[in-house]
Amino acid sequence: MAGLYTRDDLLKNDKLFSNRLTTNVLQDFYADNLTLKAYIYALDNGETIRLIFDTEQFCHLVGFSYFGYNGV
Repeated sequence: MAGLYTRDDLLKNDKLFSNRLTTNVLQDFYADNLTLKAYIYALDNGETIRLIFDTEQFCHLVGFSYFGYNGV
């Protein structure tokens, strides 16, 4: 059986399997690769989408808030 993913594995454009992910690796990836940047998409219809990932929103993004956990 294959081992668990690392942060570096998540940077590759390979197919990922959720059973090999851990919360700690996801949290580190989120902090190192998403929270430091803003993503801006200009759509053909003239609208703009701006994505900003706040550190405090990690639990919401991965679905922990659904289970009542709102901690950072």
